[in-house]
Amino acid sequence: MSVVAKSLLGLSGFFLLSAITFLAFYGASGQYVDENGWLVEEFWALGLGVFSSLLAAAFGLIFALKIVRERRRKRRSDL
Repeated sequence: MSVVAKSLLGLSGFFLLSAITFLAFYGASGQYVDENGWLVEEFWALGLGVFSSLLAAAFGLIFALKIVRERRRKRRSDL
């Protein structure tokens, strides 16, 4: 596996772990309405969680395409 592929796999794993952490924090923090009638929630964690999961999916897809491309090149060179 090339250095680029390892980097893509590492980035995908990092963003996946970040997404799980942010979404778990958002779910565990809860929501409530304060005495002024304002909804209080950790909405930033939901946004970062969704964004991190999209980045993890994108880097994972790029990683998979890179691996498939490397295997095809290797097969062609072996012939």
